[in-house]
Amino acid sequence: MSGQDILTDIGLTAPILMLCVVALAVMIYDWFLRPEDSHRSGVVGLFGLAAIGALLTWLIARPVVTGEPVLRAARAFQDRMIVDPMTLFFMWFFVMATFATGVISLRAHSLRKRRVGEYFSLLILATAAMAVLVAVRDFILLYLAIETLSFCAYVLVGYARRERLATEASLKYILYGGVASGVMLFGISYIYGITGTTEIAALYDPARVYGPAGVDPAFVAGRTLAFGAALVMILAGLGFKMAVVPFHSWCPDVYEGAPTPITAYLSVASKAAGFAAMLRILFPLFGLVEAKGAIPEMIARVNPWLLFWAISAATMTLGNLVALWQRNVKRLLAYSSIAHAGYMAMAFTVTNREAFEAVMIYLVVYLVMNLGAFFTVLLVENATGSADLSAYSGLVRRSPLLVVVLTIFLLSLLGIPPTAGFMAKFKMFGALVQAATWPALTLVIVGIVNSVISAYYYLKVVKTMVFDEPADEGRLAVHPVDGAIVVAFAAAVFILFLFWTPVQRLAESIPFDIAFL
Repeated sequence: MSGQDILTDIGLTAPILMLCVVALAVMIYDWFLRPEDSHRSGVVGLFGLAAIGALLTWLIARPVVTGEPVLRAARAFQDRMIVDPMTLFFMWFFVMATFATGVISLRAHSLRKRRVGEYFSLLILATAAMAVLVAVRDFILLYLAIETLSFCAYVLVGYARRERLATEASLKYILYGGVASGVMLFGISYIYGITGTTEIAALYDPARVYGPAGVDPAFVAGRTLAFGAALVMILAGLGFKMAVVPFHSWCPDVYEGAPTPITAYLSVASKAAGFAAMLRILFPLFGLVEAKGAIPEMIARVNPWLLFWAISAATMTLGNLVALWQRNVKRLLAYSSIAHAGYMAMAFTVTNREAFEAVMIYLVVYLVMNLGAFFTVLLVENATGSADLSAYSGLVRRSPLLVVVLTIFLLSLLGIPPTAGFMAKFKMFGALVQAATWPALTLVIVGIVNSVISAYYYLKVVKTMVFDEPADEGRLAVHPVDGAIVVAFAAAVFILFLFWTPVQRLAESIPFDIAFL
């Protein structure tokens, strides 16, 4: 590579490099602070994230503001990475999720007596790993990005290392994550053995998958079997991040034991990273179905749509049914998170452009309503020291504000208008109805039934807050800053319902072609 090539590549990946610099600056700055002043390093991290978020916002909005053509696609580091509108969108998403998590972290009582320099550094490094994950064109780089994200998450989950639940959650996360990564790496080795390369685009090259035309049918059948097995194993690694069935087992225990801000982060950012990577791998399908009217032969032979149908239906059903019996609100939201992963996985059963756009809209909405819900849970936990449902008994008499905002977030998660959650589900179900295939239509029915089931446990929390007798008659004070934050989240839920078209236009601006893989 020439010096000019290196400079070009650095320019294309500047937001990722800036995240690494901010993470390093936060850690170094924390060395010079007293333990009681460690939160200042977190503030520095937030300023850095805000600057990077502003840069990404400008890069995304510039074509609209200046009338310039939309960025097509640019490859970096010898075609190992790609920067396109999809990459910029998810980078912006991850930075916003991390910024919100950082704000929540500074308000968490459980972290106030700890040094948070390493905490914020790991949080920002995890964001950089997710930004790499959505830009990959090579399976080896994808694996390295997932491992970097996982190592950061393992430490963050067990950050309160003197608490038994935190260390137990971290250990379970490591064990499950290690197995998932090993299985995925084995699948990548199959892809390399079949195609002779680790480039993701090789999945869509018949010459690499099956060899020259006219080969023995038995050879083609063997390749198809190996190819399908490799895709399933790669799905296992990404499914672990997405928290879809049967790769969800880690989720409830980890969510319960981790610090609440990290629980919120994993439920949104880490999950979105898994979906982003899956979209990147399956990206050509969303375009080739439209452009050529046919699915690539090797993908059609494997027929992954039936697998995604089963995963989506099982994920939303298990998540909602098990959530019915939860008494711990963090575990309840963990199973709710699993169910929402099932709703989002519906898009992979039809692979049309509307489904791709629906996933992006759903993720943005999910970011707002789920982070808002977890922040409200954190405020109750700060005041009562518990995340058990009993701590919410009669909460309306102690803090009407928290009851109102949490009800808004729960109704949005349920999908009741006029909240953004309704629009997210409407777009997703609409994409499947438009596909007009029997698997898609049956999955819509499953999704609607599951939404009705979820009403029970969401409204159970509302009923407990409003109608049950409080265990403590004392007033639950909410700091003005905390109140302003939860109100902002709640307002965003309604704003996204009214003004969701900018997100859709961004999704519509993403070109669909195998050249952009």
